[in-house]
Amino acid sequence: MRRRAIRILAVLGMLAGLSIALSTASPASAAGTYDNARIADIALGYVGQWGGEACRAAGLLDNHNTGRTVGGYGGGQCRTFVNCVVRLASNGSQYPAGGDYFQSFLAAGGSEITDVNSLSKGDVVQIGQGIHTTIIVSRVGGSVFNVVDSNYRNDEMVSAHTYSIVLSPTERAFRMGTSSGGNATTDLWFVKTRNTGSGRVEVHSATAASSYQRSSVDLPTWFSTGDQSNGWFQVGAK
Repeated sequence: MRRRAIRILAVLGMLAGLSIALSTASPASAAGTYDNARIADIALGYVGQWGGEACRAAGLLDNHNTGRTVGGYGGGQCRTFVNCVVRLASNGSQYPAGGDYFQSFLAAGGSEITDVNSLSKGDVVQIGQGIHTTIIVSRVGGSVFNVVDSNYRNDEMVSAHTYSIVLSPTERAFRMGTSSGGNATTDLWFVKTRNTGSGRVEVHSATAASSYQRSSVDLPTWFSTGDQSNGWFQVGAK
């Protein structure tokens, strides 16, 4: 009976320890309800400035917001800048600082984007454990995106440029807010019925993949522009 009592007490002790561990674990923050594109818009406002200015605006610089660091890290470092921008975009509800460069985004309420074709304005791309952190602005085409970040040239300055994104276990993307469909997947179509170079009704497109900056179709049809008042035209799916 004594051995059985000792075993019961040991199990109860283990359960108590588990209960304490569960109760003291830090819960993940809630997902942001703001427009995710706000992250990129705020970051773009600092182009040409020291990245730490975003941290100053967030009230996070050391030395009572007068220093050049945040928690000992350079205020213009790429990840520090992104952390401060997310803090500003979320009105203080999200701050993805932490030991692990990937998990800290999830702990702050972010969701992971695993398909490069689903990347949207304001998504944050983390390359490695501290190699680089950048913010999506728009898609140029394929895996190339317009981005904004700090310290890209090792000068702690904010710049906008293009960057090739290839998502992998060591290059991951996170969405901290709510996407407003900034990265649309439907192409835009235009049926031109007058002033066409061919003298025919023409069909043109602007692709979603290029953020509507490039065309995949520019074709004349067999319809004459004289038919423009005889009915209406529509581009339909097969």
